[in-house]
Amino acid sequence: TKPNRSYTVRPGKKFIINWRNFTSKTLIIELWQGRYLKTRITRSTPNSKSYEWHVARNLQGDGFQIKIKSPTKAGEFAFSENFKILNQ
Repeated sequence: TKPNRSYTVRPGKKFIINWRNFTSKTLIIELWQGRYLKTRITRSTPNSKSYEWHVARNLQGDGFQIKIKSPTKAGEFAFSENFKILNQ
């Protein structure tokens, strides 16, 4: 799952989230910071192995992760590595 540790995502910009190895036809994508759900990026997107995320301008910090999960299969989920959202 991308982004990974080497990525710094920019607020107010587009970022492509990538994944693989999901069998569900649709997926949910969430943004987590530490142990807390920060926002749901999308409630339902086709399992196309990528999603264009428009990063909100008010997001900044570190310790973020993307969680991708199936809406119907509880055990089908993955977290990205931690990454930063910084306006540099």
